[in-house]
Amino acid sequence: MKHKTQRNRNFSGFRFQVSGSGFSLIEILVAVSIFAVVAVIGSGALLSVSDAQQKILSLRVVQDNLSYVFDIMGKEVRTGKSYHCGISVDDFSDIPRDCASAGGPSFTFRNSSGDKITYRINSGRIEKVLNGNPAASLILTSSDANITSLTFYVVGAPANDHLQPRLTIVLRGTAGLKEKIKSRLNIQTTISQRMIDS
Repeated sequence: MKHKTQRNRNFSGFRFQVSGSGFSLIEILVAVSIFAVVAVIGSGALLSVSDAQQKILSLRVVQDNLSYVFDIMGKEVRTGKSYHCGISVDDFSDIPRDCASAGGPSFTFRNSSGDKITYRINSGRIEKVLNGNPAASLILTSSDANITSLTFYVVGAPANDHLQPRLTIVLRGTAGLKEKIKSRLNIQTTISQRMIDS
């Protein structure tokens, strides 16, 4: 037994010592406060980076989608004829008509197969209408893109005006669904009819 008591005395370091070697309550509170401030700043930075990443991803998806839509429109319009600048979104006429200064909200033409195609804006998305039948329409843009303005400018549509038919499309809108990560879009492209106008 004597041996055990001697051993317990040697391990007196396990006892809690109140003297100057520990931390005071004030020091612990200061350390915890500094850690909390750093954690809040770090989490704020992490959320900002996450929002920026979502904004970039949303913008990239919309740009890819609009690039695809403009490519489809460009190929079809380039090989078409009878360019008509519509005076309303429900104007499905294909009688050649210019609108160089004011522009129009829809554009109708005959494609290489002879079908009447109309492009217009419908509920914030680009729509393709086949043969003037809104029931036979196709939405071309994704829901991530909100198109606020789609204007078509046509020059040289009437025959014998000595101008090659040309279409300029101006699009304005936003990319992204959440208000915090929305990006503004401003896109313009010009397409010229491939067939020589007499």
